[in-house]
Amino acid sequence: MRKNIYYLFEYKNDIRNLIIDYKLNGRKEIGVFISRIIEEDLKKIIRENKIDIVVPVPASREKVLERGFNQVEFILDEIGIDYKKAVREKDTLPMHRLSEKNLRKINIKSVFRCDFLAENKNILIIDDIITTGTTVEEMIKALENTGKPKNIFIFSISATPTFYKKYL
Repeated sequence: MRKNIYYLFEYKNDIRNLIIDYKLNGRKEIGVFISRIIEEDLKKIIRENKIDIVVPVPASREKVLERGFNQVEFILDEIGIDYKKAVREKDTLPMHRLSEKNLRKINIKSVFRCDFLAENKNILIIDDIITTGTTVEEMIKALENTGKPKNIFIFSISATPTFYKKYL
């Protein structure tokens, strides 16, 4: 099984501010803007890698209630990409409030569940920001609990140097 990672922007400056404004202020018009920026690249990744299942990282129930929507699902809906939902079984502390990777691991451990079979499928996990990779690692574990995927791909709008220096 191979794991391929794609991201479009480094998580800093204008991109960081844009994503924070979108997520924290629930500004759907920014989601529409982001969807137009990433649409072509995302569809190409799905097509070229013969993706069977797209899975957005689920936001916490608290954040979805606050904002009124899941920010990644909103973007996928705007682009017209079908996806299967993973379940976030408990709310956690916001990851951006935890600076140490070991605290992030404890915070997110065994949080996700997938109610669909991933066995022998090409899976694409989608998130808006990847900081340390801890959330993605837990999503992979949840997928693997349903059967061994053929390949797992990760797509993020943005990633931090902490993440891409480790994984790329």
